[in-house]
Amino acid sequence: ESSDWVEVYNNSSNTMQLSNYYLSNNFSDKLKWQLPVINLPAQSWVLVYCSGRDIRVTEYHSNFKLSNSIRLVFFLKMALQLMC
Repeated sequence: ESSDWVEVYNNSSNTMQLSNYYLSNNFSDKLKWQLPVINLPAQSWVLVYCSGRDIRVTEYHSNFKLSNSIRLVFFLKMALQLMC
């Protein structure tokens, strides 16, 4: 089964801890899916599949799918500051 995905890219020069970040496809539910404990090295990326399967080991799958009509994803820090 294929699904959409989000690429989270760390463009900084430092390792980034992602467990304080969230993905959501719903602005009313900004903390929909918390990223697992991932230490993302500088200049690296990680894929998160928007499959609705909520998997946090080996591969990362959010607990939501993207709709065909609206393909919008929010990447937010725990303090609810929009990061994109």
